[in-house]
Parts: sequence; C-alpha cells; structure tokens
Amino acid sequence: MKKIRNEALESMLDKTEELDWSYTIYREPEEARNGWRCEERNYVELEKYSPAGEDFGMIIDFNKEDPVGSFLEDLEEYANNFNVGEHAEMWIPGRGKGGRPSSISELIQDAEDIKKMVFELLDALTQYARQEQKEPEHEDGDLYRYLKTYLVQNNWDDDYTKEQARSIFTTICLCRMIDAGTARCGQMLHELYDTAYIYELDISYGEFETFMIKYIQLL
Repeated sequence: MKKIRNEALESMLDKTEELDWSYTIYREPEEARNGWRCEERNYVELEKYSPAGEDFGMIIDFNKEDPVGSFLEDLEEYANNFNVGEHAEMWIPGRGKGGRPSSISELIQDAEDIKKMVFELLDALTQYARQEQKEPEHEDGDLYRYLKTYLVQNNWDDDYTKEQARSIFTTICLCRMIDAGTARCGQMLHELYDTAYIYELDISYGEFETFMIKYIQLL
C-alpha cells in the first residue's frame, strides 16, 4: 500500500480535524497475492481517541471515480453496522491494562460513545458535501464527469488519450468561459491529476497543467 493524494476527498476530510479525527489516504494496487488476484483498493484510515482513551481507528473504502460519494456511503454503512457489544467484548481480556477501563460497564459505555463519534463524523461530512453541491466552485456537469471517468479508464501514456483529454478539457473551459491560470481552472486540473493518479507516472503537476491548458492560453 502507499499513501496517495485526492484533492476532492481531502477538501472534505480536512473537516474531520475539527472533530479531533486524523486521517491518511491509501491505495493498494491491483496485484496477485498468494495465487489470488486482488483488485485495486482505495481507502482512508481514520483515528480518534475515545472518551475513555481508546485509540480508535476505522478503515473506510472509496472508489476513485466518485471519491466523496462512495466514501460517505461506506462510512454510513460502517456506522450503521457498528456493534457496541462486539466492540466492548473485544477489549474485555485487557480491561484495566494500559489505561483501559477496568469494568465491563465502562467498556460498554465507551463503545457507545465511539458509535456516537462515528455518527457525529458522518453527519458533519454529509452536511459539508451537501453544502458543496449547492455552492460548487466549478460546475461538475456531464462532460466534466465524463472526462474524469475517461482519464481513469485510459492510459495517460497513450498519445491519443492525452489529446482527447485535452480537447474535452478545452471544450469545458470554452463553454464555461474559464481562463487558464484561474482558481476554477486549477481546481479542475488538480482534481483530474489526483483522480487519474497521473503523479504515479512520474509526471509532475506542472507538466500536466502545461499540456492541458495549451489551447486555452492561445485564446
């Protein structure tokens, strides 16, 4: 696995720090393990100390085509399936050790508090996502969604793919009157660069940006 960047997801996840959570985004590439073919996996590790001092952590998956929406869906499923009894039972053998609560009732109460923490996080991130949809910095229309999907599904090393992506991006900017060098242009390019993992091809963001805005600069 390796740490990755995803600007769209990070914009939302930065809000978790206001609730004292910390996060790291990871990617496990598609590969063979012990004779089995494992698909690519993208996920976020979230951590926060519970009221009783447990270093609680959870792993939430997402897909790169819709990182925010898929993350929230998986987080909601995790919250709904969190079992207070099972979580408390896991710590019973070590109760009273390493700062853990000594009584079962305290363990159960802490597990209930953890469940509340997760739902509080879900509510906060859902509200943030809804607000962003109401007041987006750029209009994520059908053509822009198509461009993101196209870059994910095709190889940037292929010249045809690059030319097609640039043509689509140029069309979007012309239709929306977005100039090169503006915040809106940069936001879209950063999102495309992260979503398609172009940085893994040893291509800097500057190189990617220069290629994509070539025909916008000529206008």
